[in-house]
Amino acid sequence: MVILGCGGDRNRLKRCEMAQIASRLASLVVLTLDNPRM
Repeated sequence: MVILGCGGDRNRLKRCEMAQIASRLASLVVLTLDNPRM
C-alpha cells in the first residue's frame, strides 16, 4: 500500500511519474492532497 501526495504547484510533471512507479510497486495506491486544510 502506498499513500502519495504532492503539494502545491511545484513540479507537476513529476506527479505522473510518481503515480506510475507507485502503481507498479504496490497493490494499492491512494492519491491524496498533501495539505488537508485545502
